[in-house]
Amino acid sequence: MIRVRALTKADWSTVRGIYGQGIEDGEATFEAAVPSWEAFDRAKLTHSRLVAVDDEDTVIGWVAASAVSARAAYRGVVEHSVYVDRAARGSGVGRLLLEAFISAAEQAGVWTIQSSIFPENTASLRLHEAAGFRVIGRRERIARSAVGPRAGQWRDTVLIERRSARNGVEDEHVGTASPARVGGGMTDKPTVLFVCVHNAGRSQMAAGFLSAIAGDRIDVMSAGSEPKDAINPVTVRAMAEVGIDIAGQTPKVLTVDAVKESDVVITMGCGDACPIFPGKRYEDWDLDDPAGRPLVEVRPIRDEIRGRVEALVAELLPAAG
Repeated sequence: MIRVRALTKADWSTVRGIYGQGIEDGEATFEAAVPSWEAFDRAKLTHSRLVAVDDEDTVIGWVAASAVSARAAYRGVVEHSVYVDRAARGSGVGRLLLEAFISAAEQAGVWTIQSSIFPENTASLRLHEAAGFRVIGRRERIARSAVGPRAGQWRDTVLIERRSARNGVEDEHVGTASPARVGGGMTDKPTVLFVCVHNAGRSQMAAGFLSAIAGDRIDVMSAGSEPKDAINPVTVRAMAEVGIDIAGQTPKVLTVDAVKESDVVITMGCGDACPIFPGKRYEDWDLDDPAGRPLVEVRPIRDEIRGRVEALVAELLPAAG
């Protein structure tokens, strides 16, 4: 059974190989070489990086997107890419990835998804048309291919886009985009679930920060794929230093129901344990594990988590900044 989950750094080796296949075939991109993980991580938005995996959790396809502009006016416009392993093409993997990606992107407040596709890539054009994309236009001889059977040739690309029916929609009363929809498509109080392996360190710190910063404006949960019996005491001390008491919390096991109840699911090194459901926003935060580390090494982890949580609150509660 094929399932879709968050793309993590641990998947990079296989993702890189699939990316390389697409480059070699010459019908997916003008890129001539696969970037490093660091470059990929910088370029791709975290809220909708997904992989499709088989029964053995082997990655057989991936999807990710980049912002089209750093300007605030274009914050809801992204450009995406979908790549499927050669051996898995034609089996519905691309459709599953694209459906999950659209759901995650809409949950993150995206109102326009766009891409440029070679006209010869008819399979991709059909896939996107079935998912609600429309052709905007054709760019003639826009660039020259460097790799593949058409290397050295000037190529056309077909520009496609999909507009959200809920994000960036004009409010009929004031003629401006509705803040609730632009902020992530959530009209009720959002629920955020933090997940790490043991639910004894990173996810507990994140939950503590979010509860302290957002108060009752966001429902907060945390869980672990392999929860410990108790929270890491060094983590408790680190949070106490900044005035947040998590000593009374206990690690909890990750359940399907917890994911279903959440609007935003943030994993920290255990993305493969989280099922993917439509309408959820998924992110994977690449954070060091505080387990076994002294307090002096846990503090930077704590501070990075605080920064990420503050940015998350600014996205989910834009009026609060």
